[in-house]
Amino acid sequence: MRPAIDRFVPDIGRLRLTAGRWLAALLLLIAGCSCPALARDEAADPVAADSAGSRHGFLWEARKGARHAYLMGTLHVGLASDYPPDGATQHLLAGVDAFALEDDVSQAQRTQDAVRSLAMYPAGEPGLDGRIDAQLKADCERELGALGLPAAGAWRMKPWLLGSAMVILQASALGFSPSYATEVYLAQLARSLNRPIIELEGIEAQFALLDASPWPQQVDFLRQTVSSIRSGEAENDLRALVAAWRASDAAAMTSYLDRVRHSDDPVERLWFARLVTQRNAGMAASIERLLQDGRLYLVAVGSLHYFGDDGLVETLRKRGYTVTALPQGASR
Repeated sequence: MRPAIDRFVPDIGRLRLTAGRWLAALLLLIAGCSCPALARDEAADPVAADSAGSRHGFLWEARKGARHAYLMGTLHVGLASDYPPDGATQHLLAGVDAFALEDDVSQAQRTQDAVRSLAMYPAGEPGLDGRIDAQLKADCERELGALGLPAAGAWRMKPWLLGSAMVILQASALGFSPSYATEVYLAQLARSLNRPIIELEGIEAQFALLDASPWPQQVDFLRQTVSSIRSGEAENDLRALVAAWRASDAAAMTSYLDRVRHSDDPVERLWFARLVTQRNAGMAASIERLLQDGRLYLVAVGSLHYFGDDGLVETLRKRGYTVTALPQGASR
């Protein structure tokens, strides 16, 4: 018999990113590399939602014979008011045997080690400012100043890390914090329930994927990120994604995915394919391997991975699973 879920809702409102260690909290909003370093905040709990909560995001049920899982579409930044979820979702989460996430967001030391080994230029080597052209350097310095990050500290980062950092800093400036990512809530809940967390990828694999990109493509990623922030496109895209997730609007999410996939910007198309589309097959294979052990899993990955003909929902259906969207308030 499962204990009452009320005893296990994590105190997410009292979690924050450790000041001075924000580098270990970098994540990619679209890629889904979620890795916040968590610490207790002694300030008053900002979560004042009623006990019923509300359902945001996306939830499906997948079955194939004795194999059974719930699939959750997550958002890698969020608001305190997103938690707790509605009561039906809380009870559904309390009944799973294990949580399968892209990576275990509670492993702060591993994240810091991955940042040092894969994402930063070692001391004694030229920094990024000595590797990019003068115009891109000036553009970065201007946007970094607006975002509150001193350029001197940014130049040790590789291009893909700096671009990602700028995305997250902008999200935080708009009020959307990685402290309130869905994965942070789920990791804390899993630990409270004494349920295992299984990684579908792991932070090292995610960083290695980015770091393996050819140098010109990394620079193009940084240049495109800076340009989109300056033009306001990055803010518009972020607000659209957050609104679609909060409203559980599958049509809006699909529309966004189609727009980026067929973008006129080849850099945007390339990186979206690499960070979203090309990871779906590997995720689907990992999910199928996990479900062979007969446990009931909660599989939670970035929402964009589920949509489209090559998304996880259709990929699992092609592998023989019955995948059904769960409506608001549904509990099995």
